[in-house]
Amino acid sequence: IYRLLRRAPDDSGILTRERAAAELADPQSKAPMEPHMTNFLLRLMVRYGLAFDLRSDDEAESPQTEERLLVPQRLPLERPQSVESFWLERDGRPRQGVTRLRYTFSVLPENLVPRFIARRHLLCPSQQWWRRGMVLELGGARALVRADRTARQIEIIVVPPEPPVPF
Repeated sequence: IYRLLRRAPDDSGILTRERAAAELADPQSKAPMEPHMTNFLLRLMVRYGLAFDLRSDDEAESPQTEERLLVPQRLPLERPQSVESFWLERDGRPRQGVTRLRYTFSVLPENLVPRFIARRHLLCPSQQWWRRGMVLELGGARALVRADRTARQIEIIVVPPEPPVPF
């Protein structure tokens, strides 16, 4: 499993069964791993919050669709540019009602945010995630969760839903 987690990240973090088998191949013979062993390792990764299936429920039930797992530890380090400003007004001030929380750790585990992404990915319909953060959406509210490894901090910024416009 560590070989699948620690490979150099690509732009997507997506892992297919075929790609996993190739990456788990025996280094000397280059023979791919047995399919049943590859399946077993991928299921372990999902079970322990190291990956999740990107397919919809309908796609997952269809035998024709290829399994695509997202491995958050393989995501790019850089956050999308659109993430940086959703809690700010146009003039750069924080929006009204924004709540900011900051948790400081004596040691920030490397896999804390990737495992959080794997466990809470259903709250991220916009798929705005990167290795050290994600944007959650629920009931019109949005929240940014991000890690700062050098400061050993997790920051959470919550923006309440927009109030309804009166007629």
